[in-house]
Amino acid sequence: MFGTNLKTQVSSLIREGIVCEVNHKNNSARVYFPDKNNLKSAELPILTTAALKNKSFFPFDIGERVIVLMAGN
Repeated sequence: MFGTNLKTQVSSLIREGIVCEVNHKNNSARVYFPDKNNLKSAELPILTTAALKNKSFFPFDIGERVIVLMAGN
């Protein structure tokens, strides 16, 4: 219905990766992408369920599979 071009665009914005580092202080993680020759990301922020005074942080484990939302650039 939407064609191959839209599928390609979406697949470049939403990627599956594997956590390789976690920074608890910054609430961030680095991820590598097996389908991209194990390319490693910069530190990426981890979304939380609460912020401000009710902060909650559930860090990922090394080796855990995650979904990464990529900017369009």
